[in-house]
Amino acid sequence: MTAPVVVTGAGGQLGRALLEAFPDARGLTRAEWDVTFPPPPGLDADLVLHTAAWTDVDGAEDDPQSAAAVNVVPTRVNPPATISFGSGRKIKRVQDC
Repeated sequence: MTAPVVVTGAGGQLGRALLEAFPDARGLTRAEWDVTFPPPPGLDADLVLHTAAWTDVDGAEDDPQSAAAVNVVPTRVNPPATISFGSGRKIKRVQDC
């Protein structure tokens, strides 16, 4: 799976909008990559736009660990650690906290 841009959460509202903005991007739904697990083998991208998210606010308050497993951990761990970004690529994590 090689694409210059990969969008997680492609089934969600933000993911769908980004796929419209990046028509050559590879969109991955939860069925294709549950971000609470390592990325699919061979995933290669220049940029990963991580939009997969736990959006049930009440559920997140009731189960903060599960919400963090989707909303926090993949952003911190997966892209820099486990996805090939090509030689000389620089990774910049942008978060809205």
